[in-house]
Formats: sequence, structure tokens, C-alpha cells
Amino acid sequence: MKKLGMLLGVLVVCSRAFGQTKCPNNVVRVYQNGQEVNTKGSALIPKINLAITSDPACGAATTYPFKHAEITLIRGKYPVLPIYSVTKAEVDLTPFKKWYKPGDRLFIEAWGGEAAQRAQVNWILDK
Repeated sequence: MKKLGMLLGVLVVCSRAFGQTKCPNNVVRVYQNGQEVNTKGSALIPKINLAITSDPACGAATTYPFKHAEITLIRGKYPVLPIYSVTKAEVDLTPFKKWYKPGDRLFIEAWGGEAAQRAQVNWILDK
């Protein structure tokens, strides 16, 4: 009987609605010459610009000031190279050119002016 009472108590607690916004996390946008890059299957571009923006589902798009980013080239489950840290939105990816293969991922995690403005993108690299 104790177990039934405990189960009912857990169900009551779990059925309560908790305050949660429907606004997704911030996103990192990758640009080349002012045009957004398709991060779902494009080749590695040697020079890019990064921007941290709010998701369009949150209403008006907000761009946050760029602070720094960490970029990792990943093949399968493992990093190919150590983490590449940058402190400017303009990034030179030329060192990655000789290491990447189609199917690799470029994981970019960036931070804005405040710790709350953290965002990431998983760029799938093609030929």
C-alpha cells in the first residue's frame, strides 16, 4: 500500500505544469561575405564570420555581441585536432583545410557578452 501511495504522489508531482518557455536556445550563424552558409552539408570555407542570434521562433531576432568561440573538427565520435579557440568573430579556418574529410563535423560553440548568451552549431562538412 505504501508503494501505491508513493506512486500516486510521484504522478501528481509529475503532472504539474512547470514554467518553461517555448523559445529555443540561441544559435550560431556562419557567414561568408555577408551570406549565411548552409551548415548541413557544405564544404569547409577558409574565412568565415560568426554571429550569435536568438532563434527566430522567439519573436524579433536579436544579435548578441561576440566574445569568444571554441571550434573542434570531429570525425565520427572523436576530435581530429585540439580545440581551436578564437576571440574575434572573423575566423580563419585555413589550418583545418588539410585535415578535414567529407562527413566530418565542425562543432562551434560560441559565447556572447554574457554567459547566458551561449550557442552552438554542428556544421556537417561536404566535399
